[in-house]
Amino acid sequence: MNENLLALLVAGAALSPFVWKIHRTWQKIKPLDSSEVVWRLTPTLETDALLPDGLLDWLEQHWRGQAGQVGRKWFVRARTEQHEALNAVGLGSLVHTTVLTRGQVNDLVALTRPAEEDDLELLAFFQVEEPYSNALVVGHRAATYRLNSQAMSEWAARPATNLQKEGLRFFGLKTPKGIAANEAASLLDEKERVLFTARQHAEWNRWSQYAKAWKALHRRDVWERYELKKPSVGKLRETLLGLSMSGMTDWHELDVIAQRLVELHPELDLRAPGTASDTRDEAVPLLN
Repeated sequence: MNENLLALLVAGAALSPFVWKIHRTWQKIKPLDSSEVVWRLTPTLETDALLPDGLLDWLEQHWRGQAGQVGRKWFVRARTEQHEALNAVGLGSLVHTTVLTRGQVNDLVALTRPAEEDDLELLAFFQVEEPYSNALVVGHRAATYRLNSQAMSEWAARPATNLQKEGLRFFGLKTPKGIAANEAASLLDEKERVLFTARQHAEWNRWSQYAKAWKALHRRDVWERYELKKPSVGKLRETLLGLSMSGMTDWHELDVIAQRLVELHPELDLRAPGTASDTRDEAVPLLN
């Protein structure tokens, strides 16, 4: 009997590290119960500016409202790499006072990112003003419209955007007066199909990169970063087409584009003394 007990103790001692490891792993991956989730965050001195009371109110309502709609992974404790992501956006101190789930961390990071331009354009079309212009809040509000078939019908019938018109111009396609956004999208989709069928992928890729640069140069944060005035449609087209014709392929190099824009149109450079707004130019809407 004593020998059996001793054998059990020895076996238990040998297995205990593995049992403890399994226990620790389970604690990391098991979803938190709803009662264990901290729905209302308490900001720290470091995060107070990033999480005002109004945004905390919205966040609590958002989390409670979607609690029954998200999957189990949303409730799993956040991992170390996610804590590092919070550190990178200035919210790292929250992990010292609160047990956060993966879903909460992803949402908190999204709060620090700028809203998607397509979402902002959608809300502007429906004349919705959102005081918190970040990827999470604006994206959530835009999603409510995208799930509404009537709203999407109105959205599709809106006038074509400047970018769509630029795409039609880029490919030499006629732009009927008053063309709707869905009609312009159909023409561009057909052009893409024709090019890919003819194995002319490079031509479509050239437009895709051009369009990315066009959209970037319409963002206010980009103007501010390079200390530029808002460029007109004509000036932006002249600059981008010139770079495209010169063989530019890396359209992520916004500093090169901004430099070329200033070289061609020095009056756009806010750093230059005595520059004044050129009111003769057609203004580019921010969200096109």
